[in-house]
Amino acid sequence: PLLTSSTGTVASASYILTGTKEKYSSVYNAGSQIISNTSSTTWTSSSTGLVEGVNTFTISSRDYTGNESSTGTYTVTLDTIVPVTPTISYSSTSSVTPAIITGNTEASAQMHVNGTYYASADSTGFFTVLADLNVGLNTILVTAKDTVGNTSGTSTATITKYDVSSGGG
Repeated sequence: PLLTSSTGTVASASYILTGTKEKYSSVYNAGSQIISNTSSTTWTSSSTGLVEGVNTFTISSRDYTGNESSTGTYTVTLDTIVPVTPTISYSSTSSVTPAIITGNTEASAQMHVNGTYYASADSTGFFTVLADLNVGLNTILVTAKDTVGNTSGTSTATITKYDVSSGGG
């Protein structure tokens, strides 16, 4: 049989296995039957037992005469862990815009500034984002989101922008 459901990283312990098979064959996962012998050439099976980390499915089929196919091994990674809240570094006062905010979080996480995607952290978790400032007090919220949508806690940068054009330097 062939597994057609996507593999990779998911955020939910409930996972739907789908695939194709020969008519009048049963489908097995690690030797346990998950689909009975039917005339259908497609199949669907629910798996609610994913555990955090890598989960392996070893799929095979057996036709009505007992001939067993070779096995296909597929992995799905369950990731329910939110990225660490970004640690940030910035200057609390500025006379220019945009402000530069740097920091660290989960490697390759998507960085969001005030709820909008800005850039991705590098493979070590380092990131640089820019935030436009208005004259006066500015509150900038920085969060990280991993590839399956888990969102970190929020780090807050409070930056005061001074208007140097009016001599208030």
